[in-house]
Amino acid sequence: MEEALVTQLVVGLVVQVVVTGALAAWGRWVEARMGGGVLWKWARRGPWLSFALVIPGMLLGIWLITRAFGAAQSLSSEYKARALAEGISRAMNVSALFFLPGYLILLGSIVAFVVGSLRAAR
Repeated sequence: MEEALVTQLVVGLVVQVVVTGALAAWGRWVEARMGGGVLWKWARRGPWLSFALVIPGMLLGIWLITRAFGAAQSLSSEYKARALAEGISRAMNVSALFFLPGYLILLGSIVAFVVGSLRAAR
């Protein structure tokens, strides 16, 4: 089971790096097309900033969920469901602290890329 989890994490990380790199390349193209500027520079950095927030959030969430299942194994059946629910809830709440700003940054960058792609070049 651990091998499958590690394989899935590595594949997911590789896909995320490829997609982030492609979005960053689009951002560089839009920045050059629009003549630079503060907004375009920050939009260009957005995919990597998002990546820097989402990946630790994902790894922390996986670690917390794994820990919750491990802790629940040693409990009696009457306490197991409550412990699992609390552990999973904690993992999701902690992950959301990373995911929400990470994906909002990414959304803002993509909107800027679309606007920069559709506007007349400077």
